[in-house]
Amino acid sequence: MSWLERIFAKHPQPGADRPLRATAPREATHHVGNAKQRYYEMKVAAMAAEMRYVYGPFGPGIEARYDSAQTTDSNQRYWAATDILSADAANSLSVRKTLRERARYEVANNSFLRGVVLSLADFVVGRGPRLQIDTGNTNLNRKVEIAWMKWATAIRLGRKLRLLHMARTQDGEGFGVEKTNAKLPTPEKLDLLLVECDRVSRPWDLNYADMIDGITLDEADNPVSYFILNAHPGDNIRIGGDVVLDGDDVPAASVYHWFRRDRPEQHRGLPDVMAALSLLPMLRAYGLAVVKAARTAASISGVITTEAPANQEDSELQPMETIELEDDMLTVMPGGAKMGQVTPQQPSTTHSEFVRVTQAEGVRCLCMPYNLAAGDSSKFNYSSAKLDRETFQRRVGIEQSDLADEVVDRLTEHWLAEAQMVEKWPQKVLDAPREYMWDGPKRLDPREANADETDLGDGKKGLYRLYAEEGLDADTELAKEAELMGVSAEEYKKLLLAKRFGPKAPPAPVAKNATTGMDGLTADEGQAEEGQPGDGTDATGAEEE
Repeated sequence: MSWLERIFAKHPQPGADRPLRATAPREATHHVGNAKQRYYEMKVAAMAAEMRYVYGPFGPGIEARYDSAQTTDSNQRYWAATDILSADAANSLSVRKTLRERARYEVANNSFLRGVVLSLADFVVGRGPRLQIDTGNTNLNRKVEIAWMKWATAIRLGRKLRLLHMARTQDGEGFGVEKTNAKLPTPEKLDLLLVECDRVSRPWDLNYADMIDGITLDEADNPVSYFILNAHPGDNIRIGGDVVLDGDDVPAASVYHWFRRDRPEQHRGLPDVMAALSLLPMLRAYGLAVVKAARTAASISGVITTEAPANQEDSELQPMETIELEDDMLTVMPGGAKMGQVTPQQPSTTHSEFVRVTQAEGVRCLCMPYNLAAGDSSKFNYSSAKLDRETFQRRVGIEQSDLADEVVDRLTEHWLAEAQMVEKWPQKVLDAPREYMWDGPKRLDPREANADETDLGDGKKGLYRLYAEEGLDADTELAKEAELMGVSAEEYKKLLLAKRFGPKAPPAPVAKNATTGMDGLTADEGQAEEGQPGDGTDATGAEEE
């Protein structure tokens, strides 16, 4: 039965099951005509709906199609696992649990993959970020930045961020929770406690529109709270072997969730190495088999062949029997028996190329070039290695920007709120723009230094940008160099100005007031200029006596 016939069967002619009433011929004809008209309109509407469903809005007249949308005998098994699940349904608790357990196992046992995870965290986080704040006051900027660096060092922020990124690469997501640590040596006691993603779960509640496995959402899809278990589900030591699924709802403002979003409306993460879990484990197994085969061939082992009939009872050698050989000795074989050593077949001549290509494909999901993942650039020339590194550095810059927005800046904002109360800094410290400097790539080619010098002379680049590309603060580095040379910072800048522009250098700018950081203004004038008269503090943030 065709689809058109099925529509007619579903929608029989109105009034077909009852006889027409006895009326005048004209009335009967009019009644029959109305019934047929209604039946025809119903058929047309049903046909149009069916055509829109099957053929789309353009109807069957267009015969264009996509080869990838065809299901054939040769590809139906390959596409059998496809589904229409949403992002949260596809990333269910059972799926995430299986993937992170397998990823943890492979990272722990695969030396290549473990090195990739460690190197990726080193590239993205490095030694950790450095705060750069612009309050309009040089001395106040320096004071805030030094205090922030002392606090970041005390809580070991760089190490925690590296571990957070490793958790995202391996487990799919990393979580941090703000805690008060009274043992910190700094006046600010804010600390960041990392927890495994296994603890952020509410398995007894199904996924609802406003709750996704422990994450409560508002109408705008913003996290409101995170349910964090008091103990790890796999911890059978601290809780005496009984897993008690009890926890607390922690406000989202105190929780940091670091994961990669691959789909809209996705709220939980999958391991970044997920795509490599079907390839790299088999490569590791293949590598072990090759090593075992080579070891067997290199050992003193062989096969004894004899011309004697099989299962001959009086033969000195029986099938599958083994004999021991001693080092540095000659062995006399029984009559008719010959010994031959195992012929080595592994590794093959294309082994290294096969391994290299497979490893490169495995780490491509991390946007990491092979020479950085393997730590081997022997097959590359300098230009090729540099080109791959520049592409990777662009990805690293994106990750650093996201990490600063989602984790570092939020944490810094909460630290500033606490530090302002302790240090009595002015309100402008909280409102000042902030940015973070990360470790930059080292320059290996001397020609790059010459190009930077040319750009400095042409005005295409400035010292601040050059230092920023290296992940350094220009003011700090210039002050260190001036102190090393035994001159003031202003004198050192004049020397750099003369070197850059020669004897026709423009006059040096007016030195800023050491107290206010403004050109030729006193403390009172500086506050009036900023529109902050009588705020009870000087420009460095100290209270007036």
